[in-house]
Amino acid sequence: MRAKLSIAFIAALTLTSAAAQAHTMHLVRLPNGDYTAPMDELIDPAWTGSVTLHAQGLKTLVVVTVRGNSIRRHALELHPGGDCNEFGAANSIVLNPANTGVPSNTLVSLPITNLTSSDYVVAARDATNAQQYQETCAHL
Repeated sequence: MRAKLSIAFIAALTLTSAAAQAHTMHLVRLPNGDYTAPMDELIDPAWTGSVTLHAQGLKTLVVVTVRGNSIRRHALELHPGGDCNEFGAANSIVLNPANTGVPSNTLVSLPITNLTSSDYVVAARDATNAQQYQETCAHL
């Protein structure tokens, strides 16, 4: 009986963990037609945020909010692929910077269908830190 409960408990934890990972890795379509995705911490669990995509004809308004435990200025980038560490790649689109808790709005010359049907990443790094490491990232 104890072995069955342990197996059931481990299975439940595995499913919960998998569901949480699946939820944080996918874009969610909102009732108004916009899309949103959470930003997950990369180094420090204090840094999270969200990305929202609003269709603007053949362009997309990308709204990024970075949340954390201190006020910082964040450099933001949008690039194809699934690697959050490719900051500064040749095919990256630099987004308007954001201060902690204040949304950044950038109109990009890509239709929303391009961003929602392919792998894209929005990465944020501390723009004031000499190390220039990514703090949080969203997979679109």
